[in-house]
Amino acid sequence: MSGKDPAKTSYCSPWVVATIKHDTVVNPQGQVTESFADEMIVACKQYLGPQ
Repeated sequence: MSGKDPAKTSYCSPWVVATIKHDTVVNPQGQVTESFADEMIVACKQYLGPQ
């Protein structure tokens, strides 16, 4: 995670999967790296189980 406050702990929950609409984002705190996004994709797939 890179952003405004690197000392602040950030997290992402694989059990709270949602689509974010760009026009609803207010005061973003930063952005995730591609490798972090890839890790979350794996975690979400494991949580959701076989299709």
